[in-house]
Amino acid sequence: MADETVSHGDIYRALGILEGKLDSLGQQLSQKHTDIGDAFKRLNELEKSVARWAGIALACSLIIPILITAAAPRLHFGAEPPAEARQR
Repeated sequence: MADETVSHGDIYRALGILEGKLDSLGQQLSQKHTDIGDAFKRLNELEKSVARWAGIALACSLIIPILITAAAPRLHFGAEPPAEARQR
């Protein structure tokens, strides 16, 4: 059998390799945390924008029919105007 003695240098080298890997994992986790935070900020901005446009669309869906109804006696969509409107 081969002589399998482990020296202190081998142990320190292995510990150094493990320490380097742990430092690398810590940096990767920190970067992922930052990336996720940025993604949530962008999603928050998108949610606000969608809510704003949904509010505008809702307001338009309420206001436009009211304006058309108010202007209906004066609007003629290709049809003959009513008799009382022709007399004016």
